[in-house]
Amino acid sequence: SKPGVQEKINASIQSNVYNQIAGFRDANATNLALGDPQMRSAFEAQFDTSLVTPSFFSAIMLYSDYSAGAAHPNSYNVSLNYDLKTGESVTLDKFLQSLKPSAGYMDRLGKYVRDDLIRQLGDDQNIIAAIDLGGKPSAESYANFTLDGSGLSIHFDPYQVAPYAAGSPAVEISYADLMSVVIKSADASASATSSAKWWLQ
Repeated sequence: SKPGVQEKINASIQSNVYNQIAGFRDANATNLALGDPQMRSAFEAQFDTSLVTPSFFSAIMLYSDYSAGAAHPNSYNVSLNYDLKTGESVTLDKFLQSLKPSAGYMDRLGKYVRDDLIRQLGDDQNIIAAIDLGGKPSAESYANFTLDGSGLSIHFDPYQVAPYAAGSPAVEISYADLMSVVIKSADASASATSSAKWWLQ
């Protein structure tokens, strides 16, 4: 990699983690510690790397914070995706745009995600309403994504598309489906898309 790229990425990840810690401290600054140590405010994080190549780094941080007196911890995801050639953070839309998608690709992605979440979580009307609200195709709803050797995964926080008990659902899309279903529509020519898996090279 180019000089300074690793340092740039390390600084970005460090800043991201420190910002999460600072937010937790601010939110709990006035909480009184309860007598039972197990019931005190706490902050934890888990780190899972899904892809490292000369071109791309993809990982997800699962944060869990507990505020004293709450019924249960609050969990949420923060994905970390970087172009290792430049050190720049890569958003989902930037990744998809690199594949030269045909028009309407976000709507097609949204349909794929919606159908898969319903398959996972059920077709109860309340579940479908939650999926349609928290899982609509947008940069914000799909902010947390990872890549691995098999495909693209979009991660959702607890409560985002289902009750807390459902945990953090994820939709996995194989690269074949990504290219054939999302990137190009059925009537789009193959020449309008790029099939080069640059992130795996």
